[in-house]
Amino acid sequence: MTDLNPIIETYSTAAAAAFGALSALVAVTAMIKNSQFSRETLKESQKANARQTFEQRYTLLLTQHNALHAALCTYLDNEPEIKNAHGVSYKLSNYNNSIGGLERYFYFLTGHAVISPYMRVLFHLLKHINSDPYMTGKTDSEKRLYSSPLRSCIRNDVSFLIAVNALNVRSDKVKTAGYPEYQKLLHQFNFFEHTVFSNPREPNEPYPVDASYLKEFRKLSLVEQEYDFLNTKIISAAGPFCGCFIENIKKAKIASHENYITYIKVGQRPQDFLPTPLLSCLLVYATPHESAFSTALERFLDKVFDICKSNYISEKAAFDKSQVVLEYIGGDYTYDKEEIKPISSLKILKDLADEEDISKRVATVLMRPEMSISEGIKLSEIRGEIATYHEMQYIIWPQDETIFFQNLRKQISAVCDQALKSYLSSCQCKFDN
Repeated sequence: MTDLNPIIETYSTAAAAAFGALSALVAVTAMIKNSQFSRETLKESQKANARQTFEQRYTLLLTQHNALHAALCTYLDNEPEIKNAHGVSYKLSNYNNSIGGLERYFYFLTGHAVISPYMRVLFHLLKHINSDPYMTGKTDSEKRLYSSPLRSCIRNDVSFLIAVNALNVRSDKVKTAGYPEYQKLLHQFNFFEHTVFSNPREPNEPYPVDASYLKEFRKLSLVEQEYDFLNTKIISAAGPFCGCFIENIKKAKIASHENYITYIKVGQRPQDFLPTPLLSCLLVYATPHESAFSTALERFLDKVFDICKSNYISEKAAFDKSQVVLEYIGGDYTYDKEEIKPISSLKILKDLADEEDISKRVATVLMRPEMSISEGIKLSEIRGEIATYHEMQYIIWPQDETIFFQNLRKQISAVCDQALKSYLSSCQCKFDN
C-alpha cells in the first residue's frame, strides 16, 4: 500500500501556495481599488476646493462690483455734463448721436473718479469668470451662468457706458491697458443682448423724439418706431456722405472712395460719419437693435442712391434747358437801345450776364440770327441758362443712363462697405477665436 502522506503533503503545500497567491492577489486588487478610490476622492476634493475658491473670489468681486455700481448709479442720477471742443457744457446724453461724441466720451471716461474704479472691478470680475483655473475647459454657456446674473443687475445707462468704454482701442497705449481683452470678454458673454442703446437713460421709452414729431411717431408699431429712429440717426450723422457723390453726379461722374480723401468741401470721408457713440456701439456689438439697424443701413444706401439719381436728372434737365443759349451765338444784342453789337461767342453772353446792372433796370436785349430787335428777349430771362451752360458745357453725359445708374448703385454700396470696414478696424478688436 502506497504511503499517501508524501502525496498529501505535496498537494497541501501546493494548495497553501495557491491560496497564498490568491490572498495576495485579492490584497493587491483591494489595494489598487483603494488607491483608485483615493485618487477619485482626491480629484473630487480638489475640484470642490477649486470651485469653492472660485466662488469665494467671485462673491468678493461681485460684492465690490455691486457697491461700486450703486455709487455709479447715484452719480448718474444727476446726469453729468461734459464740455465740447469750444468749452460749452452739455448733458452727457447730448453726445450720444453726435459726430465727435465718441471722443468726448473717451475723454470723459478716462481716469474718472467714480466710473474708472467700477470699470476696473467689472473687468477683473469678467476675467475671473473666464480665466480662473476652475473654469478651464468650461463652455461659454457654462461661464454665462456666472456672467448673466452679473449682467442682469447692471442698469441700462451703465451698460451703455461699459460698451462705449470698451471701444477705446485705437492707440497702442490703450491697447496695452487691457481694453481689447475687455471688449473680447463683452463679446464672449454677449453682454449687451438686452441693452437698449437708443435711449440709455430711459430704456422704457427707447426711441426719443421731438415733441412736434411725437404724435405721428406714436402711430407706428414698436418695430417701425425702432427702424424710424435709427434711420433718422444714420441720415443725420451721415448727411455729408452724400456730398461727394452729388458733386460728382453734377458732372455726370461716379465718385470713387479716393474722392472723399481730398473732398475739402464736405471735409469727411465716408467712415467719418460713423463715430457717434450710438452708431459705433450698434456696429460693434450684438444688441436687440441689430435687425432694425441693418435694415436702416441698407435703406440708407437706397436713400443715397435716390438723392444722387434725383440730382442727376435735375442737373441733366437743367443742362438740356440751358442749351437754348447756343441759339443766340451768331446773333446780336443791344444795351439800353444803343448800338447793336454781335454775339460772337459764349464768353460775350457770360460777360453780359455778369455785368448787367439790374438795380438800374436797364435791359440787355438778345436776338438770334433770324430775330429783329422787336422780337428779342431780355437777357434776364435766360441769365440762369447762361450760367448753367457755362458751368456744364464740357460735361460728357452717359449715353446709356441705365448702365450709369447701375454702376452708381454698386459704387455707393462699395464705398459704404469700405467705410464700415475701415471704421470697424479702428474700434472693433479682431480675435483669434
